[in-house]
Amino acid sequence: VGCGPGNITAALARATGPDGVALGVDLSEAMLERAVNAEAGRQVAFVRADAQRLPFRDESFDAVVSLAVLQLIPDPVAAVSEMVRVMRGGRRIAVMVPTPTGVGAGLKILTKGGVRFFAEDELGDTFEDLGLQRVRTKTFGMIQWVRGQKP
Repeated sequence: VGCGPGNITAALARATGPDGVALGVDLSEAMLERAVNAEAGRQVAFVRADAQRLPFRDESFDAVVSLAVLQLIPDPVAAVSEMVRVMRGGRRIAVMVPTPTGVGAGLKILTKGGVRFFAEDELGDTFEDLGLQRVRTKTFGMIQWVRGQKP
């Protein structure tokens, strides 16, 4: 979710093996055009959609990944809720967001531009509130990873 130019989506498709498929989702037409031109193929596809209202049936996907996107979405809880909704039971979600650690003076500039930062346990708590299990949060410098598993 938030596939941008599609390079991560393509890498995930390769990791699924010869019969796997990865579907990238992004709201930006320009990014999707770039992704389709660079990465679309037998195992890689792209869809224009809002992360806050994903156009997929419940429990349609084996995994969900979102890298450096939630901080740009107006309602990140709605987006995470949608990601959990479309993920099959027993499967995993992984999200990466920037953190304010080490940002210093640049923080004011970024937040005025619409970038949102999450408190240390905020996304982990959101994952648990949505019923995810085995939630783990790790922060490495200015990056926070949060993962969980749907029961």
